[in-house]
Amino acid sequence: MKTLVILCLLILLSSFRSIAQNDTLILERGTVYPGYIITLEGDTLEGWLLNINLWLNQQMTFFYDDPDNHDGRVKYMAEDLKGYKVGNREYESIKFMGLYSPRKNNFFMRTITGPISYYVWYYDPERSKLSSTDISLDDISDAILFEESELSNQNQDLFHKFDDEMVSLGQLKYLTNFDKNMSKIVSDYPGLAERIRNKEEGYKWINARDIIREYNTWYLEQADK
Repeated sequence: MKTLVILCLLILLSSFRSIAQNDTLILERGTVYPGYIITLEGDTLEGWLLNINLWLNQQMTFFYDDPDNHDGRVKYMAEDLKGYKVGNREYESIKFMGLYSPRKNNFFMRTITGPISYYVWYYDPERSKLSSTDISLDDISDAILFEESELSNQNQDLFHKFDDEMVSLGQLKYLTNFDKNMSKIVSDYPGLAERIRNKEEGYKWINARDIIREYNTWYLEQADK
């Protein structure tokens, strides 16, 4: 029985990976894009930033006053900023160790912004050297070459409601009792909470993003009334 449960979870995680990959905001790797950084003091500084790739963007960013002035660029780690935006990818500094991360603070890509915000973490276990705290320019150059579609984000997504504590969808209580725990998060929307508790089609663990989008839409509609 235990083996069957584990097998079902693995199948579920594999399905979630393919869906998450399709939701990726595509940018050219190793390219400088307009964007901004948010300092620890909360100031927003506009400029240009280097999009390395979905993995290394989570560890660092390079900020340019002038996109052609590579010598003047400034490197920032997650502990140096509140967040940043490069092109259409928005990152927030979160004190949470993503899989294969050597650091306590990391940049998580925010894919949903609202009453409940949703964050994604990518990793590649076959390139563990790129999880080192000391990454060389050669390592970054190598990282730019591999396909982002090869990266995984199984079991690594986060979300939080307003200023509540960050929740990982990879926690055992969400993997095994999603209906009970997620329905509590959205309990102020009784109809949605009931659909989750009843495990209706489209309201299960694999549908977490769609559930959050539905909740956010409902919440904002209530605010407009």
